[in-house]
Amino acid sequence: MSREQQFHSKKSRITALVAAFSSLVLLLVLFQALVAQELESPEAPELQVTKTVDVAAALPGESVQYRIAIANVGDSIAIPVMLTDTLPGALHSVAVVDLVGGGEYNVIDNVVTWIGMVSSGAEVTLDLSAIVTDTAVAGTIITNTAAVTGTGALITADAAFSVVSQPPPALQVTKTAGKTTVFPGGMVNYTIVVNNSGGAADSVTLTDMLPAELSFVEGSLNVVGGGSYDVTDNVITWTGAISGNGGEIRLSFSTLVTDSVTAADTITNVVTVTGAGEPITDEVVVAVQTTAYTFLPIIEVPPPTPTLNAVGIPTTDNNYQTYKWTVSWAGVGVPGATYVLQQSRRADFLDATEYDLGTATSRTFEHSPVNNLNPYYYRVRAVVNGRSSLWSRAQSQQGVYFDYFTDNSGDWTIRRQDTDDVDNRLFQQNNQMVLKIGGRWDYAIASPLLPVPWNSYSVSASFLLGGRIGNLHSYGIVFGGDWDGTNCPNQQYSSCFNHYYRLNVVWFGTLPSTDRMLIQLKRIDYHDPINNAGRGDVEIIPFRTVAVGDPSGWNEWRIDVREDGYMEVFVNGNRVGSGSDTAYVGSGTYWGIFASTDEYSGTEARADWFRVAPLR
Repeated sequence: MSREQQFHSKKSRITALVAAFSSLVLLLVLFQALVAQELESPEAPELQVTKTVDVAAALPGESVQYRIAIANVGDSIAIPVMLTDTLPGALHSVAVVDLVGGGEYNVIDNVVTWIGMVSSGAEVTLDLSAIVTDTAVAGTIITNTAAVTGTGALITADAAFSVVSQPPPALQVTKTAGKTTVFPGGMVNYTIVVNNSGGAADSVTLTDMLPAELSFVEGSLNVVGGGSYDVTDNVITWTGAISGNGGEIRLSFSTLVTDSVTAADTITNVVTVTGAGEPITDEVVVAVQTTAYTFLPIIEVPPPTPTLNAVGIPTTDNNYQTYKWTVSWAGVGVPGATYVLQQSRRADFLDATEYDLGTATSRTFEHSPVNNLNPYYYRVRAVVNGRSSLWSRAQSQQGVYFDYFTDNSGDWTIRRQDTDDVDNRLFQQNNQMVLKIGGRWDYAIASPLLPVPWNSYSVSASFLLGGRIGNLHSYGIVFGGDWDGTNCPNQQYSSCFNHYYRLNVVWFGTLPSTDRMLIQLKRIDYHDPINNAGRGDVEIIPFRTVAVGDPSGWNEWRIDVREDGYMEVFVNGNRVGSGSDTAYVGSGTYWGIFASTDEYSGTEARADWFRVAPLR
C-alpha cells in the first residue's frame, strides 16, 4: 500500500471513529431524556415515516433529491429514534443537503444514518442528494428504502424512480383562430401546434371537442407531422408520436358558426393534449358580431408579388462542416422595387428573421449542421414606393443532419433487437454514441427516427470497436427503413425497421495482424418470428475483405445512395464496393446504427459522429 493510500485509509478510520463517538454522546443525552420521560408520562410515541424522490425518471449522470420525513403522531416524545438509509449502488456522491428538526447525521459511502428524538406532534426531515451513475441501465427501477426504529418496531418507507435513456417529453400546445370576431353563419379557421422541446413522446393524444356553436367543415382537416386522426360527432382526435428536440405536429381545420348565436355570445374552443405527463390545454375565444359596417375603400393596386424559386439542396466545400444554398426569385419588373426576404424554422414564420435586400433577387445562406432535420422556410415580398406586396408562396429545404453526440438531446434509442437474449444498451459516453450488445448471437438497431428528405443521399459515420473485441464482433449502418408512425419499437417489433439495407462491418479472428475487415451490404426484407433476426436473400455487396486503416481504430464509413438504386460504399474515402437495388431507396426512409455479436458476447460499437447529407 502506498503512503497516500495509507493516509486515506487512516483518515477514513478516524472519520468513522469520530462519528461513532459523537453518536455515543448523543445516545447518552437521549437516554437521559428517555428516563425523564418515563418518569413523567406513561403515554407512548407513534412514528410515521415517508420518503419521496423529486423525479419519476432520470438520465445517467443526473442528480436526484430524496426527502425523508419522520413524524411523531403519538402522545409522548420518541427517544431515541434511529434512521438508516442504504442507497443503491446505481447512485453515487450521496450527501445530506438539509436537516430540519435536530439530531445528528452521518454519511459513509452510500449509507446515511441519523439519530435523535422526535417530540409529540413534531416532524424531522432529512433531504438527501445523489447522482445516477453513468453506467445505470435504461429501464431499471431504482428503489431506495429508509428504515427507522424508535418505538420498538422497524418502520420502512420506499421511494423509486426509473432510469431512462433520454429526457422526458416537454410538450407545449398552441391554438389560434383565423379571426377574433365572426358573424352568425360565418366560418372560423383554427390551427393547433404541439411542440416537443424534450425527449421523444411516443404516445400522444390530442382532443378538440368543438363547442355547440361550431360545426366541423367536412374534409377541411389537414395534418402535418404524421400520426392518425379522426373526426366523429364534432370531436377531432389525433394520436401519434412527436419526436423530441423541437419536433411538432400541426393540425388545421375549418368550422361553421350556427345561425342562432347572438352579439352577446363568445365562442370558446379548447384543445387538450395527453400522453406526456399532466394533460395540457389551450383555448381560443372568438367574439360574435351581428352589426356590419361598410367603409368606402381607397382603391390602390398593390405591387406585384414576387415568385420564389424552389430552394436547391445543400452544398458544401468543407465536407459539411457547414453547408449553404441560394434562395432566389423573379423580380416584379417595377422600377425601384426592393425586396424583403424572411427565413424561419417554422412554417408559420412566427420566428422569422427578416432581410432587407434592396434590389437584389437572391441571397446565399450558410448554416452549420445540427442533429435534427427540421426544414428552413423562405418567403419574399416586393416593396414599391413604401407599399408592400403580398408574401410569396413559401419554399423550404431540409438542412444537413450531423450529430457529434455531445449531449443527450437527440432521440436515439434501440428500435429493433434480437429477442432470444435481450441484453443490449445504448448510451452516450465521452462524446460518443455506444451501442453495446450484451449477449451472444445478438444484434440491435438504434435510430433517432428521422426520415431522409432527399431522393439521393449519403449516410456516413465514424466507428470504433471498443471494449474487449471478439471474433465476429461487428458494427454498421442501416438505411432505407420503414416506420408506420406509431410507437417504435412496439411490443411485437412490427411498427418500424421491418425492412432496410444493412452495411455490416465485421472483425474476424482473435487479433488480426493485417488491416482487413469483412463487409457485407444486404437487403433485409423480413425478420425471423422466433428471434427477430433480419432475413433476406438479396446481397448488394456479398461478404468480402477490405483494407481499413486499423481494424481496432477509428474508421469512417460512407454509403452513397442514388434514387436509381445505385449504391457505393467507402471507407476512409476509398471506394470498396458497389451494387444496385431499388426496393427501399428514396426520400422518406429511415436510418440508424447497427451492431452485432456471434460466438463472443460484448460487442461495443462506438460512433464518434453520424451524418446524413444530400447527393447531387
